[in-house]
Amino acid sequence: MIVVDSSALLAIYFDEAEKASFAGAVVAADSPCIGAPNLLEASMIAEVRNGEAGCRELDRIVANLALQVVAFEAGHIQAARDAFRRYGRGRHRAALNFGDCCAYGLAKTLDLPLLFKGNDFTLTDLKRAL
Repeated sequence: MIVVDSSALLAIYFDEAEKASFAGAVVAADSPCIGAPNLLEASMIAEVRNGEAGCRELDRIVANLALQVVAFEAGHIQAARDAFRRYGRGRHRAALNFGDCCAYGLAKTLDLPLLFKGNDFTLTDLKRAL
């Protein structure tokens, strides 16, 4: 099992260099998941770039990857708050933003590795999916 950050999902959506490795990691994982706030974040970016068709395409990708959308609950919020306190923008070099803190909260609470693009999460205590 892995948690997918919006950055990894968007790399797949935008056909970026990491697409094949990220999609492969998701497909290979047992019950891959994404937090509802992170899917919303990715959906907003897809719609800004490509209109409603962008959201439909993102939904198709999520379905094809069998990504389970996980509701964001009280325990996730507490872990996300902790992420902000420890690694938030203006507090730590990781500079986690709102969406990053949500992904951190889900991965930390479920004790799962996180699939992400970039270096921000490498500066945290999370396990990496790749």
